[in-house]
Order: sequence, then structure tokens, then C-alpha cells
Amino acid sequence: MSVAKTLRTNLNVAMLDVERQARRNHRFHSKSGQANRSIMHEVTSDGLEGRAYINDGVAKYTKYQHEGTGLYGAMRRAYKVKPKTRKALYWVSDGEKNFSQGVTIRGIRPDHFLYRAFAAQKPYVLARMRGAVSAALNMAGLKGGR
Repeated sequence: MSVAKTLRTNLNVAMLDVERQARRNHRFHSKSGQANRSIMHEVTSDGLEGRAYINDGVAKYTKYQHEGTGLYGAMRRAYKVKPKTRKALYWVSDGEKNFSQGVTIRGIRPDHFLYRAFAAQKPYVLARMRGAVSAALNMAGLKGGR
């Protein structure tokens, strides 16, 4: 196995561990599983850079779960929801019909599951990559070790 392939393989496994940690440890409920499937990882072809990320193409709303919205998001403002085509919003709660001309939404609190996953996996990623670099140095004929 080549030096680049050793580094790439180990970094890929490390990023997969971060991805799995993020998928397991979030605070939102994913009914369809799309939010979990939108958490992905990738490694560059040279094996020197890896990242775990949220793929908007799978589930656009996952980034809002991660970063928050309204008062808790980037704008730091609550927002108003108004009916588009009717005079009032309508919903049923506890068997009772409810009407409103608009409601103020405070927003979604952020759930920084990717950041927590990186923090939790950091010691394991560093240990794995230390071993990979040591193995790569041995393959290259240089003395590996600490």
C-alpha cells in the first residue's frame, strides 16, 4: 500500500467515525431518516484533508437544525408567519379548531451535533492519524515513531 493510500484510508475511517457520531448524537427527531442521511463525510484524493458536512441536496432543513433559526439563528430575530391565500391560519389542537391572523415564531434552538462529534472524536482521530503517519514513514524508509 502506498503512503498516500495509507493516509487517505485512515483519514477516511476517522471521518466516517465523526459522521457516525454526529448521526447518533443529535437532539432532533428524524422521522424519515433524511436528516441523518444528509450528514456525510469526504476525503480529498491526496488524503490530506477530510471533512464531515451537511449535504443540502439530501435534506435542506438539517442545516437549520444544526445552526438554529429565528432568535437562535444568524439573524437573531423572531419571525412572523401569516396566511398567504386566506384570511387566517387554521389548525386543530386537542380536538379544538384554532384560527389566527398570524403567529410569531421564536425559532429553532441550534443543535451543534457536528461540532460535538468533532470534539468527541478528536483524540481518536489524532491517534489514528499519528499511527498512519508513522506507518507511512516506515513505508517510505524513514524512521517512524514519536
